[in-house]
Amino acid sequence: MIGKAICSISRGHKANDTGAGCRVFKEMLQKYPTLKGVCADAGYRTPMEAFVRNILNKTIVISEHISQGWAIIPKC
Repeated sequence: MIGKAICSISRGHKANDTGAGCRVFKEMLQKYPTLKGVCADAGYRTPMEAFVRNILNKTIVISEHISQGWAIIPKC
């Protein structure tokens, strides 16, 4: 079965807390252990990119820019 989990951390964390993405994805993996990766915007690149790839051994795709409104993003 193919599935996905969507989680937003835009509320409830400090603007300078880039580690929030690491914590949330790690929690999501505990709840959904079959997740293969995560997509995040460029604001979470550091330290999340290294954490997801090197520590969790999962895929991460970073969106280089934030657009106004909705956009279709490629599959992870």
